[in-house]
Amino acid sequence: PRLYAALLLLMLTGVAIFAITSFVSWLLLHRWHESAIRREN
Repeated sequence: PRLYAALLLLMLTGVAIFAITSFVSWLLLHRWHESAIRREN
């Protein structure tokens, strides 16, 4: 049971870290992209 619980916690933390990092990178790239378009126009 402990092995399955550890695997579940590792999987959940991995997915959470991946989601947080991808969301932060999307926010940064989205803002940079908008600023670049505004500067070009």
